[in-house]
Amino acid sequence: ERLHDYLLNLFNENKALTPKDIIVMMPDVGTYSPYIEAVFGGAEGRRFIPYALADLAIEQEKPVLSSFASLADLPYSRFGVSDILDLLQVTQIAEKFNLEAHEYEQIGFWLERVGVKWGLDAAHKDSFGLPAIDLNTWQHGLNRLLLGVAQRDEQLPFSGIYSADEVEGMALNTLNKLIEFIDVLARYKAKLQADAPLNEKAEILKELLNDVYSDEGEQSWDLLVLQKVLDTLIKHYDNGDYQQAVSQRIVSYLVKQGIQEKGVGQRFLVGQVNFCTLMPMRAVPFKVVCMLGLNDADYPRTVQPIGFDLVPFSKRQKGDRSRKLDDRYLFLEAILSARENLYISYIGRSCFDNQPRMPSTLVSELLEYIARSFEFADQDTHLKLPEALINYQHLQPFNPAYYLTTNKEGNKSQTDDEQKANKPLATQLHSYNPVWMPTQAVNPEPQQALSVQPESSVELTQFIRSICQPHESFYQQSLGLRLPQFNDIAKDEEPFSLDALRRYFYLDEILEASIQEIPLNQAQIMQRGELPQAHVGDLVFESMLHRVDALAGQVKAHIQGDEALPVEVNIKIANTTLEGWLNHIYGQKQVFYRTASIKAKDVIRGFVHHLAAQIMGQPV
Repeated sequence: ERLHDYLLNLFNENKALTPKDIIVMMPDVGTYSPYIEAVFGGAEGRRFIPYALADLAIEQEKPVLSSFASLADLPYSRFGVSDILDLLQVTQIAEKFNLEAHEYEQIGFWLERVGVKWGLDAAHKDSFGLPAIDLNTWQHGLNRLLLGVAQRDEQLPFSGIYSADEVEGMALNTLNKLIEFIDVLARYKAKLQADAPLNEKAEILKELLNDVYSDEGEQSWDLLVLQKVLDTLIKHYDNGDYQQAVSQRIVSYLVKQGIQEKGVGQRFLVGQVNFCTLMPMRAVPFKVVCMLGLNDADYPRTVQPIGFDLVPFSKRQKGDRSRKLDDRYLFLEAILSARENLYISYIGRSCFDNQPRMPSTLVSELLEYIARSFEFADQDTHLKLPEALINYQHLQPFNPAYYLTTNKEGNKSQTDDEQKANKPLATQLHSYNPVWMPTQAVNPEPQQALSVQPESSVELTQFIRSICQPHESFYQQSLGLRLPQFNDIAKDEEPFSLDALRRYFYLDEILEASIQEIPLNQAQIMQRGELPQAHVGDLVFESMLHRVDALAGQVKAHIQGDEALPVEVNIKIANTTLEGWLNHIYGQKQVFYRTASIKAKDVIRGFVHHLAAQIMGQPV
């Protein structure tokens, strides 16, 4: 945000300056790309500055290319549910299988319901050295969904599989698309598994490209890039570079390397403000050179050696490459490229405790060199170098210092940081963002109560919910809001334990079955994929059975084998009728129970039910 205001200030002072005269460099443009898009892309009208992002990683800029890089690893993929859902979100793949946005959400809900986590089938899990258990695999989950179409009874097994009654009507077409996609991936996983020469591997990948991606749309250029990458592999074979059989890992590496080479630097120098990574061969003269992110830990950049690389452990020789020396040279090149303005930025305070943080050692050395080599011509000035060149910025963009002016002598009420932010030799910046502009006080309109018309009839359960959760009732009944329920459907790990909420649901289900003396189908419950697998799941299930035994016995003692007698509620209160049913009456008492400690809402619920029973003349 400060860089954006700085550039706007330069354009305001220098009418001859154009966006193509500015370059912005940083250690890693991918780290800053979302912030650049938010600030520069979100500016409107006269505040908009044309900009371009270069050197983005291929997965950040071209989802088609990054998805193909993932598909090249199919023989070694775990087929995690989040990975598959990410592939289905690629526009070219969705168009190929005729998937629409609402169908993607439906697929995610189904996979969460049947407990798909990872693995094609039990044999696929076994290939990773894990027990060959079919639970939480794609085959098991899709089989349950398909069986649910044929039979609705979830308690009746077919070949050891219990159905999941989730798919009905035209939603079957969506399920067919998902199954077709998984079948295509499984087929090419088998094709790419065996070692083969480069030309054969490339031909298989070309078939995969045609079967998975749609060649119609605005991103067809990306498919041409992939075609060229695969053609390069064939040329390596035809030229006799290497004609022996290779594993898919090597082919995958070559594909990713080719994609990276095709994607780097494609949008550099296009007549706009260029955002790029500090790289060699960028020392082109610019009127304005800006460098961001020159923090102590980020620049010079460090490279972690690969585990099997023994070179870092040997004695260094003359001519050996040093990343730190390279970055030092790049920093010098960037400084020499600036013709009129040089802007260097770093994080000066910690966002956790507001303690000062040092800039990069290169920035510190530059400031020290300036302090030793230069001084102000005016000896009477109180300003000193290099402090006068440092511009301290505030944390928030709406700080009043960016909008309110001060007199020549300065505002005595300002803090030290605010006085630093207004030093005369440090370029005085103010914000051009009108969102945070101070406005004159406006008399608010008189507050009036919402014109809510009381309903003619209210359900008893809704009435109790309004007492226990008045805020939720206000949102839904008065404001008409429906707050969405967020479910984490993209977990790739099979469950190793039960969270508190899911455990409560299972305890409640077991308690109801125990009271009604209905035998539980443990095999059907295990196939839901929510309990831990193998013997651990059996132990968890048994522990829940023992946990509810005492409570079930107490409930049975109170109801004494009687069936609940439903009593209709119809109470007239002013112009509203309270309607509902009392479903917990057993003889001369109402019995409420659940597998949790008693809370205030339980007491309120029981008391309201008791009052309703008294009004309806039910002696309880």
